[in-house]
Parts: sequence; C-alpha cells; structure tokens
Amino acid sequence: MKDTLNKLKEAVERAMREGGPDYGDDRKWVQRTPRGGSGTGGIGTIIFGLIFAAVGTLICLRAANVITAGKVHVPMPILFVVGGIFGLPGVAIIGYGFVSMWRSARGKRRLASNPREPWLADHPWDTRYARDDGVRKIVKTFAGVVFVGAFLVPFHWIGLTKSGAWPMLLFVALFDLVIVGMTVHGIRQIVQRFKYGRSKVRYAAFPFFLGDMFEVEFLVDKGIVAAESIEFTLRCIEERREVRKSKSENSTTHTTVCYELWSDTYRFDEAIDQQAGDALSVSFLLPDRDIGTQLMVKEPRYWELEIKAVTPGVDFEATYLVPVYARGG
Repeated sequence: MKDTLNKLKEAVERAMREGGPDYGDDRKWVQRTPRGGSGTGGIGTIIFGLIFAAVGTLICLRAANVITAGKVHVPMPILFVVGGIFGLPGVAIIGYGFVSMWRSARGKRRLASNPREPWLADHPWDTRYARDDGVRKIVKTFAGVVFVGAFLVPFHWIGLTKSGAWPMLLFVALFDLVIVGMTVHGIRQIVQRFKYGRSKVRYAAFPFFLGDMFEVEFLVDKGIVAAESIEFTLRCIEERREVRKSKSENSTTHTTVCYELWSDTYRFDEAIDQQAGDALSVSFLLPDRDIGTQLMVKEPRYWELEIKAVTPGVDFEATYLVPVYARGG
C-alpha cells in the first residue's frame, strides 16, 4: 500500500507541474443536473407550492366525496393518485420555500457579523470533512421513480380501459422504459453504497483560498480494492437562469444552465488497493481568479471534487461539495 501511495503522490505532483486548464473569461457549458443555491426560495416559491397543494387537496376531497360537485368519470383511487401528484410536490415546495427563507435570513445575519468570512453564512459546512452525497442521490432517484410512475397511472388506466386508446398505451410504454432505467440506476447506486460504504474527503485547511493549494485526504469506509484506475477532477460550476426561444420563436422557456468556469483532472492508471482506513492524499493548485463559492444567491457558484475508480463489478463514483473562497471574502 505504501508503494501505491508514493506513486499516487508522484502523479499528483506531476499533474501540478503540468497545471490545469484555465478558461479565462469563457464559460464551458456542461450537461449536468443543477445543484441550486441555499437561499433560492422565497415568497414566490411558497405561493407556487400553495397553488399545487390547493389543487391536489381539492381533487382528493372530490375523490373522498367530501366535495360532490361535478361528475367523475374515473375510479376514485385514480383520482386520489392525481390529487397526490399535485398535492405532495406542492407541500414539498412550500417546505423548501420556508427553509430557504430561514437559511437566507440566518446567512444575512452571519454575513453582517462576519463580512470578511462569507463561508460562515454561505453553507452549513463541516470544517473537517466533505461527505459524499450518495444517500441524497438514492432518495432523489427513487422519488423520481415514484412521481413519474404516479403521473403515468391515469394514462395507463385510459389506455387499458377505453376503446381505441391503444396508441396512448404504446406511447406511455416509452415512459415505462424510462422508469425501468431510473430504477436500474437507483439499484446500482444502492449496490455501490453497500460495496464501498460511506466516503469522505478530509480537509488540510478550512476553507481553501483561490491561488493557494487545495489539499485533501480521500477515505472510504470499506476501501477500494483492485481498482484499475482512479481519477480526480476538481471543478468550479456556475449556474445561470437563461431564456430559451423555441425554433418558431413563438414561445420562450426559462431554464437553469450549468457552466464550468475552471477544472483540473488527473488520472492514475495503475492498480490501487485502498484498504479501509487508508487515506489517499490529493492536491490541486487553485487558480488566482475571482470565482469563489457563492451559494446564497439565485445563480449559485460552487466547487466540486469528483472521484471515480474503475473496479471489478460496480465502479466507485462520488462528488463532494468543497469550500473554495476568495481570500478576505
């Protein structure tokens, strides 16, 4: 194991000498799921959630015959599902809105008290470690499976019970394949969790400042055995709200787009056996630019460390949100 760590250290030093790419003022578009900021909710979010929750509640009340107006042409259980499709996300959105407002208020108070230390207000950082977000990803995947599945229930019912509705059933079957793909992906995430356990990166300093060294130690509960290669990528991501026009230019949509402002990657292509408790050290030279973390804004900017290892069976893959800031705020 000592030889492996020495080789890995040499690879890190070589990558540091070679340096990473610097995109200057140009942004590189990357296809990824936006993380979102810590204080992006508010009154508008709560009102939006209330509308969904109200619609869902009215539908469920009709399904329970508490409201009797109007004739219902679908089975009551189907109507309950439709109500849940609106109501439950509405409640979740309302909760997110209140939590975001609380975080924003707390962040502003802390920033007022410590204007040159924005990391104290920006995010509830652990000053020692960054842990992987594997559990959050698993929950998010299966929540998506449940929501998409519930959304398709009425369409399945129409396709199976209405005469001549078989084209709809075929169309819905395409979305069923999406559910299958999401489920397989979720199972893979669970298998990875059981195979490797929890993982984290331990900071050499807190926070990291632009222009300085980024140094962490990588630890995995159950280790990474017989890895063929391991890859480390440190990147800065900025999210932007953009207006996109349709091809006919008759309509526009607002979407969140992710841009990579800076990244550095190196790959260690030799066999690695990282036993439980062993720490792999990794370091990067951070750019001396004004691209520090900003999470308490509507268009957040943040830094992530991504680690991938090719192993027999399910590979290891994890992403860690890390504290990189401009010195002096």
